[in-house]
Amino acid sequence: TTQGVLLRQCDGGTFLFYPQNRAHPVKDWSGAAFAAPLRLNLNMPSIYHNMGVAYANLFHFELAAKYFKRAYTMSGLEESGVQYLMAKRLWLHETAYISFLAEHGEYYELSLKVEKLTRAARGEFETTQENRMLDALKFYKEEGNVASYYEEIDKIISKKKDEYRELVAE
Repeated sequence: TTQGVLLRQCDGGTFLFYPQNRAHPVKDWSGAAFAAPLRLNLNMPSIYHNMGVAYANLFHFELAAKYFKRAYTMSGLEESGVQYLMAKRLWLHETAYISFLAEHGEYYELSLKVEKLTRAARGEFETTQENRMLDALKFYKEEGNVASYYEEIDKIISKKKDEYRELVAE
């Protein structure tokens, strides 16, 4: 760890992945970007990538995409390109994302990697206890037991909110 941030080495660059203190990761990385002397311009793609990760962790996918694109444009690193498209995919509606890809053929290969990652994540979710619980709740609603359905949904949402608050408080 370096200054409360977990780092991972990837394809010749160091990238931020899970800041231990998620309260101010964007501030930390934007400060690093503006404080970097000109001789450190080689590090700018990593700084921009890290800012993208920080924004993605805050669910600001539009800003995350902006910084991942800067990192990808400057470095050409596949990981930044994949993260750029993933942030775009999470930010845009599906039809808008598909239109974007249709207009930007240069991202075709990277988009295949994004879809592979998306399918893998979906597959992992389908095996979770939470997914089984949501499937079971469908029966409440289908059987007309709407009150129980919404009660259980509210419990799940409340639990997720608490988990998120704990995550960002760390």
